[in-house]
Amino acid sequence: MQNKTAFHRGFLDDMGRGRAYGAPWRRTCARLVKSLVRKGFLPMPNAKALTATNVLIAINVIVFLVEWLAPYRVYQAIDAQALTTYVVLTGNWHTLVTSMFMHSGLQHLLSNMIGLYWVGTLLEEVYGPVRMLVLYFVSGIAGGLAFVAINLLVGQPAACVGASGAIFGLFAAYALLLVCEHSRHRLLARPTTKQDVTAFLTVILLNVALGFAPGVAWQGHLGGMVAGLAVGAVLYAGAVRRVRAAHRG
Repeated sequence: MQNKTAFHRGFLDDMGRGRAYGAPWRRTCARLVKSLVRKGFLPMPNAKALTATNVLIAINVIVFLVEWLAPYRVYQAIDAQALTTYVVLTGNWHTLVTSMFMHSGLQHLLSNMIGLYWVGTLLEEVYGPVRMLVLYFVSGIAGGLAFVAINLLVGQPAACVGASGAIFGLFAAYALLLVCEHSRHRLLARPTTKQDVTAFLTVILLNVALGFAPGVAWQGHLGGMVAGLAVGAVLYAGAVRRVRAAHRG
C-alpha cells in the first residue's frame, strides 16, 4: 500500500524515485525466492490457467490501464475510490475494497503482482480458490482498517492505495504453512526444513523493513499480516482435518 501523495505522481516520477531505493534488499529477496522455487515450495505457476490468482492479477492490471489511459473524467472517478480516513468516516466503506485494486505507478503494480502471482498460486493449490480469495480479501480489508484506525489515533488525515495489505496477508499465511509443515508433511509434498522456513521469513522481514520507507502505508501491511495469520491458521486447521478424514475414509 502506498500513501496518496505517491498515488498522484506520474509514471516517470514514480519509476525514477523507486527504482534505486532498496535495490540490494530486493536482490536478496529475489535470491531467496529462487531458492524456494528450486526446492518446490514456490512452484512455477501456469500463467495461462484460469485461476483465482490470475483473475485478481488481471483485474488489477485492467484497473491500472484504465486509470492511466482513460480520459481525465474517468481517472477522477477511479481516483475517488482510494482509501482515505475522511471517505471511510463518511460511510464509504466500499473503498476498503476498491482501493485494493488501485496502484500508484508501474513499479508499485509490478511488485505487488509478482508477490500475488507466486504466493497466491501456491496457497490456491493448497486451500482452493474460494478459501484463497477469502484470505486475500479479509487481509486486504483488515489492512485498510488498520491504516484508517492508526491514522485516526494519531490525528493524521491520510489516504492510500494498493493490494499489498492483502498480499502481506498471503505472505503471513504461507509462512504459517511452512512452519506448521516443518519436519512433517500433511498438506505439502514433503516436510519443510529449517532453511526453507528461515528463507521465507527473511523475505517477509525484508519486505516489512522496506514498508517503512517514506510514502509507504506500513499500517496496512501490519493489519494484513495479522489477519493473514489468523485466517491462515483457520484454513490450515480445516485442511488438516479434511486430510485426516479422507485417510480414515
